[in-house]
Amino acid sequence: MDNNNLYKWLYIPPNVYVQEGEKATFLLYDTQTGEFMISTDIELCNVVKEVYIPENLGVIKYEQENIKTNDFKKAVEKSLIKTMPIKNEKIKPVNFLPILNLQNDFSKYDNSDEAPHLRKNVTRFLSGLNIYLSYSKDFSISEEKDFRNIVSKQVLLPPLGDSEQYIELNEINTVLLQVAHSSVKKIDIIPGNTYFKKVNQRDFINLLSIFDFEYHIHLHINDFLVLIQDFNQTTQNFLFTIYIDKFSSEENINKITSLNFENIFQIQCLITCEEEFVFFQKIPVIYQNKDKINFFPVWTNKNIDFFEKNILLSIEDLSKNPVSMHEIFRNRKLNANFFGILSVLPDKSVYAHGGKIILGNIINTPLAELVYKELKLNTSWRKTRDLTPCKKCFFCYLCPPVSIYETIFNKYKSCNMENAYSFE
Repeated sequence: MDNNNLYKWLYIPPNVYVQEGEKATFLLYDTQTGEFMISTDIELCNVVKEVYIPENLGVIKYEQENIKTNDFKKAVEKSLIKTMPIKNEKIKPVNFLPILNLQNDFSKYDNSDEAPHLRKNVTRFLSGLNIYLSYSKDFSISEEKDFRNIVSKQVLLPPLGDSEQYIELNEINTVLLQVAHSSVKKIDIIPGNTYFKKVNQRDFINLLSIFDFEYHIHLHINDFLVLIQDFNQTTQNFLFTIYIDKFSSEENINKITSLNFENIFQIQCLITCEEEFVFFQKIPVIYQNKDKINFFPVWTNKNIDFFEKNILLSIEDLSKNPVSMHEIFRNRKLNANFFGILSVLPDKSVYAHGGKIILGNIINTPLAELVYKELKLNTSWRKTRDLTPCKKCFFCYLCPPVSIYETIFNKYKSCNMENAYSFE
């Protein structure tokens, strides 16, 4: 018998992600179909490792009769491992396996100061800026105040506080002059409900119009209806995200339609339970603007049942909605929810978006220094799931990046899988 009939070329398709665990356990996940399997088969594990030896170029010669174990057969049936006939043993195929290769990787340096090239033009890593202009206060209903306090930590609404501090126009000008030399194209503006009692709104609009940015202004619906008269249709670079919640009156919500205001970018419905979701859908203006509506679940520390049922991922979600190899590799090195974004508070302190540590002061600390400090300290930008209790789960990098509510409330949970897929 021809020796080539006994052997085949064996390879792992480039679309299959391999996650190795402990004690000869590993995950094979098809990033195109969502098919996956977790195996403890030692023979299969050894084959996977052999395929990844650089000298083998992603392909090995394997005897067909050795494909005996159930897991091995299952991997072949699911196309997580493939074989092909050997037509000419001297002409070995090459299989380009996906390999993460970063030229600028802070994590590989014990001391990031040893990598001076990463400091060069460091503002290129900056992609967004959140500017909180002032605090919000004067809520007559204590329940609403408590709700807004917890919400402001999760979405771009102004923080609550009795402080009179705010960012003045000349300080905004100083900030924007620095940002103009970065990669930032869009700036998110979050004014408190008292800001335009201290700053002339028309002067504010004129100042921002000098710079070639797109501005997203975030307002609660009550504040939006008060301020909107000065933002006319000629200010095309001003887009608005309007927030509504269970305290918003249906009358105010319906006023949005009567304004005929085209610069509304998005309406965020903040919901804490299924009943609120049903309520908002019944409001006519919500239905009429459904292409701009986004239902945003808010964590309250009291609605875990709502989150577990509607928000947290299940293993079925990862199968039905395949995660691309690009997303997986990205999730291994950075947090796509936070990376590149800085937040400036009314007291001029600067945080990385999603972070809790002050990086500096926007007025007396150069923007480049703030960016470099976050890249060194990693308060949020590179907060990946392997730095959380999720680190021993096979799906650690397949789940979405660590979210804002997880970091703020120190509750690291994005799925319902618990420890079912841990490789401990």
